[in-house]
Amino acid sequence: MIATALFAALLFPSLAPPAAFQSPAALAPLEKKLRSSDDRERQEAVKELAALDGKFAWDLVVGALKDPSPRVADEAEIALAQVSDPTISMDLMGKSGMQSGDAWVAVHAAGALGFAQKPFLPALLAGLQTKSDEAREVLLSGIEDAARGGRIGLDPERALAAAIEKSIQPNGKGGTAQAAALLALAAMEPAQSTAWIARAEAKQSSPHLCALLALAADDRSESAKKLFAIGVAHPDRAVRAQAAAVLAANPDADRLKLLVDLFAAEKNARLFWTIDGHLERLSGLAGGGKVEFWKGWVAKLGPGWKPVTGDARRYAPAGDTEAPKLAGMPILSGGIAILVDFSGSTWQKRPDGTTVKQRLDAELEKALQALPPSARFNVIPYTNAPISWEKKLATATPANVAKALKFFTGCKESGKGNFWDAAMLALEDPDVDTILVLTDGAPTGGRRWNLDLMRARFVEKNRFRHFVLDAVLVDAKKFLAEKWEGWCGATGGRVLALDP
Repeated sequence: MIATALFAALLFPSLAPPAAFQSPAALAPLEKKLRSSDDRERQEAVKELAALDGKFAWDLVVGALKDPSPRVADEAEIALAQVSDPTISMDLMGKSGMQSGDAWVAVHAAGALGFAQKPFLPALLAGLQTKSDEAREVLLSGIEDAARGGRIGLDPERALAAAIEKSIQPNGKGGTAQAAALLALAAMEPAQSTAWIARAEAKQSSPHLCALLALAADDRSESAKKLFAIGVAHPDRAVRAQAAAVLAANPDADRLKLLVDLFAAEKNARLFWTIDGHLERLSGLAGGGKVEFWKGWVAKLGPGWKPVTGDARRYAPAGDTEAPKLAGMPILSGGIAILVDFSGSTWQKRPDGTTVKQRLDAELEKALQALPPSARFNVIPYTNAPISWEKKLATATPANVAKALKFFTGCKESGKGNFWDAAMLALEDPDVDTILVLTDGAPTGGRRWNLDLMRARFVEKNRFRHFVLDAVLVDAKKFLAEKWEGWCGATGGRVLALDP
């Protein structure tokens, strides 16, 4: 009886047996499809295996996490987050998942476990033991998301909360994985935040302070006031940006006075105009980047002040009118990395016979020559890999601008559009506050392909960094433009769509 069912499934996939009757032999056609040279076919195989929802099918999907194509590996991560079988969750803890020697396999497995629709406690506990900081950070972000969404509670998950608490350094040191642990534990046990905020000190790490500032959003205690005073005076732009974002998102008259003080002292151009935008949105007034205007406005606010409600007027930052522009996008930054997609579309000819690349050459020349001498920049074309002009930002002297333009106009590389690796390379420079990308909107190479996953991981990284992503999209399809608008908007950035 079972053999007959399996034989029928091989001949007629639409009559596939229920999960209980699946076997490796029955899945042979899909296993073969997973070995196709066409990554689209392998992606389809992952979707079809996930739809079968059987143990042997899921084993193949777990194996697909190591597929060299980001299209396939991302699809496997998304599929595995929907699994309801605890044994599959535990499989993700082995050498095919978070214990893999391939760091990217570990990150994909962490994404599937952390953002699972039905989190499995033993797997999460085991996952916290991974040696990969990046995989641990992804897992913790998923645990935080599950706690806020009610998919994880404290009974019986107190063991998970205890494990996370044990990993947090009491002195507030450590990197972004430590800060992610702080946010995850606070989502599970909100009462913890009060003690952490009371112990806040300027010497704690920047990611730790960013996490504490986020947790103090609704806290009006004296301890929180002390924390915000630390935040607005901090030497790290990321901490000041976090303080500004929280003050603007949860305002009252006292907090706005602190925000205006930060605005008056701010030297970073991008953060300066971001704060100006916050103040305009909250007041319904056009301050135009004038410090005295906002000082006068905030001095008159009483304790009963309320932000503008309804359809508040939205203003473009006043800096837009005076800032250099790249293909129409204002450069409101003192530390910008310009990423340019050199995939096939860049070399397509326009109706007038010139290529998109030739248009970009001219646009980049105008933008770079208009940068103030105090600005710092880098230019990173990208295909299968990023091709960086410099390792770090360079000042916009005439000599450096000329060198960058010579590099860019002479670059003839072509290939797939690996945006993810180019962005991660740009962010290795801690002074980058803005990434401006020119692209057709469709990443086609690198370690990430799915735009929704890219956005989620990008926003995770940005919680403790606070850079802005702006995008100029050339001939992008509507659905891609909408995804980029959400992605850039989540960082405070904007999208400009152009015809080729």
